[in-house]
Amino acid sequence: MTSPRPLEPKPFNVLKWLAIGCGGLLLLTGLVIAAVVGGTLFFVSKTVSPKDSVETAQSIADYTIPGGEVGLRNIDVGPLKMALVASSSKPPDLVLTLVSVTGSSAKPSNSPRTSEEIVDAWQLMSDDEMGGTFEKTGKRTESKQLCGQPVSVEIEDGKMTVAEKSLPAVSYKASTRFKNSQRFVVVMANGESAQTNAESVFNSIQCK
Repeated sequence: MTSPRPLEPKPFNVLKWLAIGCGGLLLLTGLVIAAVVGGTLFFVSKTVSPKDSVETAQSIADYTIPGGEVGLRNIDVGPLKMALVASSSKPPDLVLTLVSVTGSSAKPSNSPRTSEEIVDAWQLMSDDEMGGTFEKTGKRTESKQLCGQPVSVEIEDGKMTVAEKSLPAVSYKASTRFKNSQRFVVVMANGESAQTNAESVFNSIQCK
């Protein structure tokens, strides 16, 4: 019996990830410019491995992805940690994005529109990894717990076309303060069990 082949990492788009990583920093106030400079050097000099992504994600929070997980992408430089991990299916039918920005000055932007645009950009990265494009058909909010804090979770229902097949899809987005950091979570799932899986993964998140 042969072992299953590991998921091959997709080509690493340095400019896209640098833009989104620095975009995450724009959510915050008072972070030192050195973090941005360091992030630039980090991306120019290193291609991130799936193993690094899982390790970064697990340093941010404990969580459970049904059927196992694979690492996709990550950033770990200065005050900013960001990781994308996914279900083991190929292409993945669920992607979890975890972001942590450490420091007393790590506060959300005063502009709700700016914050929403950056989180939406992180969601687009999930679309890309899942091989489809999310089309929103509805939006609602639910009260849940994240990092031991009550949060308002933005839930978007819709569909995603993958390999010319239209699938039900859903995304969960939320943020909160935890200890000395700001945390952001995005869960994107597609398929017949999208709602169940997304809610299960979100509810399983325990911040570290």
